[in-house]
This record gives sequence, C-alpha cells and structure tokens, in this order.
Amino acid sequence: CNIKQTGIQGVNDSLNVSTTKDTGTGQTDISYIADMKNDNYGFTSSKGRTGGQNGGVIAMTSTQIPTASLIRIMTFEESNQAIDDTRANVTIHGDLA
Repeated sequence: CNIKQTGIQGVNDSLNVSTTKDTGTGQTDISYIADMKNDNYGFTSSKGRTGGQNGGVIAMTSTQIPTASLIRIMTFEESNQAIDDTRANVTIHGDLA
C-alpha cells in the first residue's frame, strides 16, 4: 500500500488494505481486507523525502505487535524524529488465511 500520513491520512493506492488509522505522529495502523494466515509475516517499506530530508526509515512499532489483521508502522526522518510522511509504502509478505 501507499499511504499519506500528512493532513487527512488515507490510502493513495493499495491491494488488500481496508483502512488506515492515525495513531500518532508518524504512526499508522494498516488493516487488511483479507486477514493473513497468522502474525508471522514479513514486510518491506520505504518512505518519501519529507521537508528536505535525505532519508529515513519505516519501522514496525513495539507498542502494537502485528496481528493477522493489521500492522502498525512508524516513520522517522534521518535525525530519528517521528514524522508524518506524504508517501509511505509498505508491502506485506505472507500467506492469506
């Protein structure tokens, strides 16, 4: 999925994503239309360049472990500050239920 965390958060485009929920600065819950088989799936991610930053990272948060129906991600700028991003991309790798 490709999500926008700035302003009114939402999905720009996706496959198997039902909704997103803003859970704090840089934090987004991504819920699936069809659940995964279990919570042992992997994910890859990337983010855009916000505010002139050269890099950054998207991580899975420790406050909400992945479930079969959602994952919570958090975006950071290169200085390790949480930041809402205009273009966060996440791909889930695993089996559907």
